[in-house]
Amino acid sequence: MTTSNLAVRAISVTALLLLGFSVHAQTVLFSSVGVGDVAHATNLTTNAGGQASTGALMPVSGYSQTAVPITQLDANNGQAYFGNIYGGVLQVMPSTMTFTKMNAVINPQSTLLVIGVHLTVTAQLYRFQRQGGSGQLVAVPGAACTFTDASTLQAPNPVQTYENIVSPSELGVCSATFSATIPTGDSLMWLISMTASGISNNVSLVQTLPIDASISLSQ
Repeated sequence: MTTSNLAVRAISVTALLLLGFSVHAQTVLFSSVGVGDVAHATNLTTNAGGQASTGALMPVSGYSQTAVPITQLDANNGQAYFGNIYGGVLQVMPSTMTFTKMNAVINPQSTLLVIGVHLTVTAQLYRFQRQGGSGQLVAVPGAACTFTDASTLQAPNPVQTYENIVSPSELGVCSATFSATIPTGDSLMWLISMTASGISNNVSLVQTLPIDASISLSQ
């Protein structure tokens, strides 16, 4: 085989490899908050009824020392609402994308003694649907998961609540599969929130859990 033929073959193989890479390329967006201490942790809180009171807002891509706190969740049935507090958290999609998978991890940043109460932490993807010069903030269907207490992951049925003694070693993990097509110009962000439920009528459902978090969103 001549040198020119070898060169042509090498170029052809390279082109095929590049084509294969582009065909199977996957967009993955990563977001994380926290530096591993209580001072920068994001506080998830519940009110007297056990509903989410404050939660953590995170962009779908990037890192910050702490998440943007969202207050008044309890005034909106535990859901995010549109307001000027979002700042740069809502990130605009540069092109139409279909996402199908999310994975998340939370790490409590202090030891919490929970007596007679179950704490349930969830992550939800939100979309700001643009309608002319305005729009509305809506939860993306299916793009949500409930964290499983890592201390129970080796059990036959992992528990999706935090209870008893919650320590920084008790990671929470969750994942979900779905299909959501986000058009060009719409924006996305994450909300992590917590609810509390009691095993009796004599326990306080007002709880605070400081966390760091990491979430991935992929096609």
